[in-house]
Amino acid sequence: MIAESVRVDIPIDESRYRRLLRSTDWQDETAKLAGVYAERVIYEGPIAGLRNGRVVELTAGDSAADVRIAIDAVPNTLTMPVLAAGRAVARALGTPASDRQSLLSRVALLLYLVEPAADADVPRPEQPAFGLAAALRLLASPIRPHVWTSLRASLEVFEPSFVLDMRDGGTSTSAAELALIVHAPGQQTNVTWADDRRARIGVDEGQRVSDEVRRRGISLMEPNAHDLQVAGALPIAPGVLATAPGQPPDRTLAAWSAHTTGAIGASALAAGRIGSRRAAALAAAAGAVFIAGPTAVAPEGV
Repeated sequence: MIAESVRVDIPIDESRYRRLLRSTDWQDETAKLAGVYAERVIYEGPIAGLRNGRVVELTAGDSAADVRIAIDAVPNTLTMPVLAAGRAVARALGTPASDRQSLLSRVALLLYLVEPAADADVPRPEQPAFGLAAALRLLASPIRPHVWTSLRASLEVFEPSFVLDMRDGGTSTSAAELALIVHAPGQQTNVTWADDRRARIGVDEGQRVSDEVRRRGISLMEPNAHDLQVAGALPIAPGVLATAPGQPPDRTLAAWSAHTTGAIGASALAAGRIGSRRAAALAAAAGAVFIAGPTAVAPEGV
């Protein structure tokens, strides 16, 4: 088991947020991380609303581990909170602290980050209207075929057991909240899975992660029935959502992995008025997955 003393805290306040977004500061950080991660560029060109950038694959940990966690910070439109959160995760897990080393000795890790070209402006997507349905409009992975193919091919080689998307829902809610959407095999192939008399697929995995997210002080969305219906989502546990049957199974890398490879998939979608708080919520979700994910994948073997 992962020792209870192991923590993956990834704090982001306003000051840290600004430093993570400065290209010169990030270049200094990547130099320190070179000894921890194996780095590979899997795509270069127009990406995530940028005229030019690249998708970087970072891998670390035990390459033979059964628990294989992938974090996807490559949205269809990059925003500063996703950029900062992805970098924060890479930095936190790349530190030489003994608890991080203990974790990586038991888990295989893969991170996907977007690196904008030098001096590129991170695009500001159209601000959505309020509500869960508006936030879900910003959930998708890149729709460019070359980017999607590159990400999918890389993930197939990695063979993940748990995939987390980090996504920014902008100001679609006024309060800082995180929507946790779980994807699991079978959710969309059997319309009776949401019957209250049946075990809801993905509830155990989602509850483990959501409990850990709450312990980090992050509020999880619990939309009302009308908002859920409009968004095409269903509650499967307190603070844990799933897409309703009939929704596209491959809008995100985590959803595609769940329905194609059998991995557990989850999408963390942060919303609220302040960008640094949205980044902090996404980083908290990633930290929660590294603690709760292994027991969801292999309860007896980690």
